[in-house]
Amino acid sequence: MRKLLHLSWSLFGIAGLAGCANYDVKVDAVSPRLSTYQASAGHVNSPAFEVGDIVELDPKTHDLSKAGRVSVPGTSIAFTSAVQQTSEPYAAPVELTYSQKINPAMQEEVAADVQHKTVLHVQSAWTRQLKKPDLFVAGSDELAKAANKLAAQHPDHQFFLVSAVSPADKVYLSYDGADSNATNSGRYHFYLNYSQNEQLAKLAASQPVFFKLTALAIRPGDGRAVVRAAPQAGNDPAEYHLQGAVAATW
Repeated sequence: MRKLLHLSWSLFGIAGLAGCANYDVKVDAVSPRLSTYQASAGHVNSPAFEVGDIVELDPKTHDLSKAGRVSVPGTSIAFTSAVQQTSEPYAAPVELTYSQKINPAMQEEVAADVQHKTVLHVQSAWTRQLKKPDLFVAGSDELAKAANKLAAQHPDHQFFLVSAVSPADKVYLSYDGADSNATNSGRYHFYLNYSQNEQLAKLAASQPVFFKLTALAIRPGDGRAVVRAAPQAGNDPAEYHLQGAVAATW
C-alpha cells in the first residue's frame, strides 16, 4: 500500500512538472533589408536624402551614396495631399529569434506564417516631388555641370537624382493575424515584437521616410554633358548599401 501511494505521488509530481511547461514564447522579428526596403511610397530613406540630391552608385562595392546636390526652384516642386492610412504586405525577408528552444519544424512553420502576414503600415504620408523630373533634368545647367564632373571622375558609376521624398507621421511593421502581433502553433503561443519599429518611429520624427530616384543618362556634349532622365536598367537601390544610414544597427 505504501509503495502504491508513493508511486501515485511520484506520478502526480511528474504530471505537475509537465503542466508547468511554458508555452508562451517571445519572438523578435527583424528584417535585414528594412533600411533599403522599397515600398509603394518609395525606398526607406535611411540616408536622409532630399529632392535635388545627386546619388552615386558604385557597381563594384554596391555602395549608394550622396555625391552632390543641385538647387531646385519652388516652381518645380509639387505637393500631394496626405493619405491617412495605407497598409501593404512586407516583401523582404524577416528573421525570427525565439526566447526559448523550439523544434526546427515548428520554427519553419512560424517563420513562414510571419513572413506571409507581416504588413508595413504608413500613416499620414504626403509627397514633395519634382513636377516633371524629365524636364527638370534636361533643363538644369547646374545638374549638367555636376553630372559631367562626377561622370568624368567615375565613368563606370551610375547616377541618380532624388526626385521625390515622402514624410509620414508613423511607419511600422505588424503581424496581420487574428490576434495583434500573436500567432499560435500547437500548444505554443508566439508573441511577436518588431523591434525595428522604434527605429522607424525615430526616422519618421526626424526626416522624410521615403525617397524616389530618377536615373540619369550622361553623355558628352558640346562643352558640357548632356543629361537626360533614363530607365534604371535593373539597378534596384534596395539591393545596395545606402551610405549614411541613420540607424547603424540596421
